[in-house]
Amino acid sequence: WFLGFPFFQKYKFVLNHNSKQIGFYNPNKNTITLNKAFSKDKLQSCLIHEGKHSIQDHNLNAHDDAFYNFASTTMKNRAMEADAMMTQTMFSYELMQKGDSAAWKCLETGYPWVTDAYKANVDTCGTDTNKVMKNTMLAWYKDKGYVKSYDATVVNFYANLISKAPSDLVFKMATKEQNADSVITKVCNM
Repeated sequence: WFLGFPFFQKYKFVLNHNSKQIGFYNPNKNTITLNKAFSKDKLQSCLIHEGKHSIQDHNLNAHDDAFYNFASTTMKNRAMEADAMMTQTMFSYELMQKGDSAAWKCLETGYPWVTDAYKANVDTCGTDTNKVMKNTMLAWYKDKGYVKSYDATVVNFYANLISKAPSDLVFKMATKEQNADSVITKVCNM
């Protein structure tokens, strides 16, 4: 899947067990880190999720976030996570269709509202349709705790940025705005 993206060759994969997270993408180091303490099925599914974040980061030039206002950055981060969850769900479903249901079962246990939305829409619309993708992404927003944790990353991003930025740059920060259509178009056209 990743081989279709030439920029992906510069990324490194790291296996460790020093985190409580299953995995994460670090755009500053061009790494995807997976926690080897978790099962192969969870890691496989997580790799797709974090790989999607790396593609988003590359295509969206996420490093210019400092110039967008808080609402725009929050909206973009939410859309990116919903999209990564949708991609992870699609991948896990495809594996299940081929006889390997372990990744799907992991997702179904942790995110039943997402897997239920995907399955219901696939049953009525087939796979790879805009409706399936849209409704799966929207299902992610139902987990208020998960959404809140992503919002907290935006707060931390701005707090760290402002504390380290020179004063002349602080006045230029958070001055641009993105509308929802622009964000969704950028995230969903990858």
